[in-house]
Amino acid sequence: MKFKPTKLKLGKGLRFVLSLSLLCFILAVTVFQINKSAVEKLLVQEATEKSLEIARMFERGLPTRINDGKWKMPSESEKIFLRHSLELTGADRFKRYDAKGMLILDSTQLASVFSGSDKLGKIEKNAIAAMVSGLPKVTFESEEVNGQERLISETYIAVHEKGKVVGAAEVYFDLTEHAAMFHRSFGWYTAMIACLAALGFAVPAAAFHVKDLQKTAADENVQFLATHDPLTRLQNRVSFNAAMTQNLKSSLERGEVSILHFIDLDGFKEINDRHGHIFGDDVLRIVAERLKNTLRAGDIASRFGGDEFVVAQFGFTSNEDIRSATARIASVFKSPLKIDSNEIAVTASIGTAVSPQHGITAEDLIARADTSVYVVKARGRNDQVYFEPRFDEDKQRRIRIEERVREAVANKLFHLNFQPLVQFPNCEIKGFESLLRLRDSDGKAISPVDFIPVAEDLGLIDEIGDWVMLHSCLLAATWPNHLQISVNLSVAQFKHRSIVASTRAALAQSHLEPHRLVLEITESLLMTETQAILEQLRELKALGVSIAMDDFGTGYSSLGYMLKFPFDRLKIDRSFVTALATGSAEAFKVVQTIIALGHTLKMSVTAEGVETQAQADALRDMGCNDGQGYLFGRPIPSADIPALLLKNVVAKNKLTTPIEIQLRLEA
Repeated sequence: MKFKPTKLKLGKGLRFVLSLSLLCFILAVTVFQINKSAVEKLLVQEATEKSLEIARMFERGLPTRINDGKWKMPSESEKIFLRHSLELTGADRFKRYDAKGMLILDSTQLASVFSGSDKLGKIEKNAIAAMVSGLPKVTFESEEVNGQERLISETYIAVHEKGKVVGAAEVYFDLTEHAAMFHRSFGWYTAMIACLAALGFAVPAAAFHVKDLQKTAADENVQFLATHDPLTRLQNRVSFNAAMTQNLKSSLERGEVSILHFIDLDGFKEINDRHGHIFGDDVLRIVAERLKNTLRAGDIASRFGGDEFVVAQFGFTSNEDIRSATARIASVFKSPLKIDSNEIAVTASIGTAVSPQHGITAEDLIARADTSVYVVKARGRNDQVYFEPRFDEDKQRRIRIEERVREAVANKLFHLNFQPLVQFPNCEIKGFESLLRLRDSDGKAISPVDFIPVAEDLGLIDEIGDWVMLHSCLLAATWPNHLQISVNLSVAQFKHRSIVASTRAALAQSHLEPHRLVLEITESLLMTETQAILEQLRELKALGVSIAMDDFGTGYSSLGYMLKFPFDRLKIDRSFVTALATGSAEAFKVVQTIIALGHTLKMSVTAEGVETQAQADALRDMGCNDGQGYLFGRPIPSADIPALLLKNVVAKNKLTTPIEIQLRLEA
């Protein structure tokens, strides 16, 4: 009988342990299922937003191929566009179905870097379901890549055109990192709540209070992740638009002015390519933190995706306050970013729209600020402008140029003109400069100042540069052996490290002697990544070609660069030559100094923009080696070169009979 109370006591203790264990287990399973559901919801939302973004990009970038509903072999420019678009957005694969659910486009068949594809013409039930329901359909699959388990999302979305469903898109994304981040964010709550439950069994009141607080924190964290960008902690596009609409309405009711800034980081893809995506993520986080530090109470900021940010500011009553707020946004990019032991200068193209002047809805302001960004990019980037009505026309013109450049690459619509280079003092033709030209569909010339930056932005400049180099060398190989050919190089070709291979291939195919090829670079090229540029210039010199510094004296000149690399030729910028015609003593001194500097460093000196005999005489008297300009000849097609050479021979040698001319040409 003495042991009965003990047995009863042990029974209660066992029940207590079992109850506590069961309670903790139930709580753990419940929280795990809630967290799992929340993670799945966030992943579905992430996959849907990313899929809509890349689908719209391909609708704009490959409209003809996608919307005509027929498959045909892709052009090289489309392959390049697709490859760069997939790399930029992080998508693994893109498919497009027509209105019947038939597969008409598969990125693995367009870009050689992908392998494996479905057969074109295949009917996809999930695509049909997405078109019928109008709702995105997201599935997830696990794949093993290099021994690691990867989570791949497969999203089907309906594609609309003018309010009508015209097909469906299927987009694959690797969401492994996002899933891991979400699980890390939620996982610790499961263990914490289970522990709190155990404590709560002994101290019910305190445990209940703590558990309630933790549940509230978990709900708030889920809500935060659903409405904010996980990387920068700024609002995402959906929550920003909602807040923008509400704040804008209140500001308008009070008669106040609101402003919206669309911010596009310059050259962010190159930062990722050069330093890696982890470094690029750090750049985005620091930029986001700096933007947040510029905000006043009530202002909002968002990362719209990729390297784009949007900031909205409210409650302005004076133009001075608007200018001050805008200056604070621009100041974010005035100083370098410090990441680990590195410093990197990051610039941005910023477009600003003002309400109610430029619109009264969030959509209007975002669209017009985005349009202003186009203008900044066309002007050379790294600037901020306010929207003007004429910018819509500028944006449309930029879009037309983009379309024409793609078409020109695909259908070989570019052509070359050649401007003669003459040698002082007898003005004998020494060679020609190859100049790239492009016309629009109406036959009107498009300035290289307009289409070259567009080609660089589209990632097509390497392909265009290869074409220019090869055709220039092929033509020059048909000329008399004493004539040279000059080819201008793009900064982007050096950044992509494609120029050495391009030059080597052109010389091999054309059999042009290397010393007859002159490659021209601008001074601004040496302002960034100097060591990498100099390495490539030395490789080019090793091929036997000549290197000329173009537009010398425009503000970037440094004797340090000229001492590090032995240029063969300096080309005096035309602005100094033009000033000679005005009788400017200062211009005379500058030109004379440049010529003396070039000769001291054993370089040939060429003057650009020579249009009058007086300019030519002055340059010759100062010892300038060569001249180029309208006085000696305008850019001409290759077919006109033989006649110009004949004219030059006749004038130089004062020949009068056909026999004399023939003998001179043969000599």
